[in-house]
Amino acid sequence: MTNILGINAYHGDSSACLVQNGKLIAAVEEERFNRIKHWAGFLESPLGIA
Repeated sequence: MTNILGINAYHGDSSACLVQNGKLIAAVEEERFNRIKHWAGFLESPLGIA
């Protein structure tokens, strides 16, 4: 089983996604949790969910 965690941090709209065996399982943006539009810092909330 292959798990891939994709992270986009320190760039506009920081986000993370989880792919298992070539299928997208979860994808989230940090701004959904901290409510700051176009957040560009390191992810904190999505890593716990993904």
